[in-house]
Amino acid sequence: MKIIDYEHIGIRVSDRAEALEFYAKLGFVEEKYLPQDSASELVTEDGVYLNLIFNGAKRDRNILMDEAIKYPGITHPAFIVEDLDLLLEKFQQENIEVTEGPKYLGKRRRVCFIRDPDGNVLEFDQIYPYASQPKNQENLTMKLYDLEVSGNCYKVRLFLSLLNVSYQLVPVDYMAGEHKSPEFLQLNPFGQLPVLEDNGLTLRDSQAILVYLAKKHGGEAWLSNDPGEMAQITQWLSTAANEIARGPNDARLNQKFGINLNLEAAQQKAESILNIIEQHLKQHQWLALDRPTIADLVCFPYIALAPQGGVMLNKYPAINQWCDRIKKLPGFITMPGIKAI
Repeated sequence: MKIIDYEHIGIRVSDRAEALEFYAKLGFVEEKYLPQDSASELVTEDGVYLNLIFNGAKRDRNILMDEAIKYPGITHPAFIVEDLDLLLEKFQQENIEVTEGPKYLGKRRRVCFIRDPDGNVLEFDQIYPYASQPKNQENLTMKLYDLEVSGNCYKVRLFLSLLNVSYQLVPVDYMAGEHKSPEFLQLNPFGQLPVLEDNGLTLRDSQAILVYLAKKHGGEAWLSNDPGEMAQITQWLSTAANEIARGPNDARLNQKFGINLNLEAAQQKAESILNIIEQHLKQHQWLALDRPTIADLVCFPYIALAPQGGVMLNKYPAINQWCDRIKKLPGFITMPGIKAI
């Protein structure tokens, strides 16, 4: 007995009209409506089939992807496309938010992710045979060892995107303990992510990596050479590594990943630093200077992710406005838990 191919994928949705309109933007056309089964068969012009099942209950969260407890089930389909960049342009034209990527996964796939109106995750892959690997990926000297759900790794991905700097993304299998493997400990004896390699230089710690990238690629814009301005930026790097790390970050580690930390203490620390930052941002557009700097980027992720640790941001209007300003920067990218505007 051999399984030789897929016939179709079934996706449960809550609103037939809304779903058909959304999937039509992706090139899926309704071929057959099956009212007795509350379902429709959709197909692309290249013969890729998809079944939509219309008996889903509307939910605010995807139970397979957004809950701290991970339930068994199919998390998402992955579609192969000819040109990922053209698809990304299509998403932009249709106001479809890219929730993750574009990024390389290994040596043969460049991928991005979106969600449908019910929060179902959809992956799109451009496949490169090893012999025809894009030169701009194969020959990149800069490598970022990365964990997708890490706010510290996201800081680096975000800054590289804002700088429009090409690099090779190297996902590290954290759950399998790859970050503690002898090979990885040669890169970083602390066994932590992210790690950046660039022309023989190996750097650990997200704050240090942002300093390096700012001086190499960002000029004066992101990290001033003026002693006073540099000091104003640096003090926020210290805040990110201390009060923010031990406040909203620790609360998130406990609530989302089940790490044994004192949740009440972490939430109290989070509220304390958020109150300080709220008062500061009532008087300033940005944390350090009169423009965005790496001070904003190092503090942003774990503040934006604070609700995942049970720390709500609805009582911090100045912080929310600051987050929106960051999201409007050219080149801004998202991560799981942080949406675009």
